[in-house]
Amino acid sequence: MIDNQRHTLPSDSQVKRIVDTPKGYLMSYKDINAAEVRSIAWLSKDEKMMGYFKDGKDLYIECARLYYPDYSEKELKGARKVFKIVLLGLMYGMTTIGMQQLIGNITLEECERAKDLMLGQFPSLKKFIEIKSKYPLTHNGRIDTILGDTIISKDEIDKQERQGINACVQNFTAVILVQGFFNIIKNSDIDNYGIQNIIYVHDSSINYFPLDKLWSIDTYYNKHFRAYLNDLVGIDYKFKTLVGTNYWDMGILTHLTPDTTSIEGSATTIINIANKLTESGIPFETNIPISDLEVKWKDINRCILDFSEEPWFGFDTSEYTVEFKRL
Repeated sequence: MIDNQRHTLPSDSQVKRIVDTPKGYLMSYKDINAAEVRSIAWLSKDEKMMGYFKDGKDLYIECARLYYPDYSEKELKGARKVFKIVLLGLMYGMTTIGMQQLIGNITLEECERAKDLMLGQFPSLKKFIEIKSKYPLTHNGRIDTILGDTIISKDEIDKQERQGINACVQNFTAVILVQGFFNIIKNSDIDNYGIQNIIYVHDSSINYFPLDKLWSIDTYYNKHFRAYLNDLVGIDYKFKTLVGTNYWDMGILTHLTPDTTSIEGSATTIINIANKLTESGIPFETNIPISDLEVKWKDINRCILDFSEEPWFGFDTSEYTVEFKRL
């Protein structure tokens, strides 16, 4: 039995490499796409927002398309940041000045217009934000969440307004996602599938899973997390599954067939996984010889001169997509 250690680590720190996998296991991380935005779309019952997610569209790019009608698709992807910051800013009760400072290359007037455009596109979202933001002001500082309004804020009015919307969305998202995370572990225990949770925070879960499940783990997660939550609350919490031998060197996993899984990542990530499979005696073959993979480390001279920027240390910049076929 693997002891659960519930904690989090800095997102950009290679100290994550100390979280390694025991013999016979790989590590998985679910990268949930826009979890809180999906939550507020459902909470506000905004049909247009939910429609974008249902159709697989990027709502930030769709808003950018309205704001910049003459932009190419490449330019729209670059402008995506503007509307992502605006929407998240609205969810977190940020001022227009705060949004403009985060975006950087936009005037205050342009930022205000982007905010007005987004609120105009999603009227139910606008109404929901207004209601939740004002709730503490008319209920003696109480913040209305999925668990009730037992949280009482003693802060200034402007901060209470921010807390009113922010805490509501984050609380709902955390409560719903943890139910999905628990459902995975519960079913794994029932099925004797072998998943062990090691780290979870409000919007992500990191597990150990048996090596022989490399060819089914993403399917298992989609069934017991994504489909389960979609049935439960009607929200499609889309995610990518990343796998590796430690919490830093991880690649995107895709099941191609029941016996073939591709890993998109660095040479270090893929070599580590291949070595794990070999050490455990699991027969497999790859479409690219593992010996042909070349690690490309960041400039070692810069690593030494700029050692304060910790992510430079030991950073493999190579990119490969390798198919692992089970024999």
